[in-house]
Amino acid sequence: MIDYVNTKEKSFADWLSQTMTDNELNASQLSRAIEVNRSTISLWLSGKRLPSCSLRVRLAEYLSGLGIDAFNPMIREILWRVHVSEWRAS
Repeated sequence: MIDYVNTKEKSFADWLSQTMTDNELNASQLSRAIEVNRSTISLWLSGKRLPSCSLRVRLAEYLSGLGIDAFNPMIREILWRVHVSEWRAS
């Protein structure tokens, strides 16, 4: 799949880990905030899994609500991919 936003070749796992560190979030806090099991966050951080479309939206909305720039390339990438996935499903 084509990357529509330049993510500077950073994986989702690396980006999420750095974002959590920069914002002093741990996996438990994030899991409570977006209502998933902590083990789900651990799978994302290890690169073993990626979030589903609905969880991507929750994650992007939560991070945007924290004041993380909504124009952050990875947040835009998340929302774009969800939009395209939903469009294809309809």
